[in-house]
Amino acid sequence: MTYPRIPDSEYPLRWARLQAAMAEAGLDLVLAYADDHAVAGPAHARYLADFAPHFEPVCILVPAAGQPLLLSGPESET
Repeated sequence: MTYPRIPDSEYPLRWARLQAAMAEAGLDLVLAYADDHAVAGPAHARYLADFAPHFEPVCILVPAAGQPLLLSGPESET
C-alpha cells in the first residue's frame, strides 16, 4: 500500500511562512517541541521536518532567517 507523501520541496516553504509570521511578531527564534505522547504529540516535528519522535522528545529551533535545526537525543539517532 502506498501512502501520500509530502514532497521535500514543501518544507522550505513552511519554514519561510513561519519565518514571515515571526518577523511580523518581532520574534528572533521559535522553539517547536514534539514527543510521542498524547499531550504534546509529534505534530510540530512532522509539520516542520517530517520527523516522528520516538521514546524521547525533540525540539526544532527555527531562527528568524536560515534553516531550522532539529535537536534530539540518542534514541532518535536518524
